[in-house]
Amino acid sequence: KVLNEGTLTVENNMVLGVNGVVRGPVYAHVATVEGSITGDLICKGSVRLAATAKVTGDVQCTSLLIAEGAYFCGKVVCTQAKE
Repeated sequence: KVLNEGTLTVENNMVLGVNGVVRGPVYAHVATVEGSITGDLICKGSVRLAATAKVTGDVQCTSLLIAEGAYFCGKVVCTQAKE
C-alpha cells in the first residue's frame, strides 16, 4: 500500500488508487478516490468515491458522487462552483 501521512495538496486532479492510503487532510481541484482517506477532503470541484473507497472525514466540494459499496463517514459541505 502507498501511504501518505500528513497534509496532501494536489494542484490539479487527484486520483487515489485502490492501494492508496492517506492519513491527514487532502486538498485538490477534483478528486477520484478508490483507496482510503482518514482526514478531511477539500476540493474546489467535484469528488467521486469509487466502490472501493473508504473515507473517514468531512468532504467539501461542488458535487459528490458516492458509488454503491463505498464507505463514507463524515459531513458534506457543498459549495457553489465558481465561474
